Amino acid sequence: MEKLIRNSRIFVNDNSCLNDGLKVLVNEKFCMSVSDFYEDTPHLHNLEYVVKCYDEFKRETYIQFSELLKNYEILPYIENGQPYKSYIELKNSFLSTNRLFVFLTENGYGENTKPSSHPMLEKTDFIINEKQFCYNDLFRAVHDIYGHILSGGNFSLSGELLAANSHLKMYSKYAKLAAFTETVAQISWYFYGRHLRKGNKIIQPNDTSYLSPDKRPYSEQKAIIFPFEMIELFKLNFSYDN
Repeated sequence: MEKLIRNSRIFVNDNSCLNDGLKVLVNEKFCMSVSDFYEDTPHLHNLEYVVKCYDEFKRETYIQFSELLKNYEILPYIENGQPYKSYIELKNSFLSTNRLFVFLTENGYGENTKPSSHPMLEKTDFIINEKQFCYNDLFRAVHDIYGHILSGGNFSLSGELLAANSHLKMYSKYAKLAAFTETVAQISWYFYGRHLRKGNKIIQPNDTSYLSPDKRPYSEQKAIIFPFEMIELFKLNFSYDN
């Protein structure tokens, strides 16, 4: 872990990405508003401002991926299913082997996404084991490492928000907005989307219309940008122990 911490300081000058003592205070109203904004906003991949944010996001993700390759092996996962069954398996495997397997975008990418319309589907010049990585593949890798493993955030709602909070700190102003869409917005839709609610209440397991996590759809992949204010409101979901 010390090597990973040193690597992260290329992008953040302190240990804030470790989230030591940070508690997640999930604001359901905030998550619902993020989910609704994401659902209601059309795919805006050709809008100049959206292109600017995603271009910065892709460039910085590329740099993060490049830096990780200096110390770690990142490989495409070619078996069926997901490479890791749990966060614990992901963390223990990575820290013990210095190797990460990536579930490739070509094997699963949201719902109803046109293959050529999202900026994260653009191919990069990284070809590993005869697989050409797109930018979304790069982001999946760096987010597993700099988001989940570094922060200690597992795959629960709280863990996903913790991982997003950690990783967002590594991005610059405009790149951070695209990163917010790719993490917090999609997390919010998965856990608090309208398809999981009756009015403003989350449907509970004892309701016949309840969808368990393994049966929920993933969000449609859309290139949109939230207002800067949402980043500040997101920070209110966290508090340090006294």
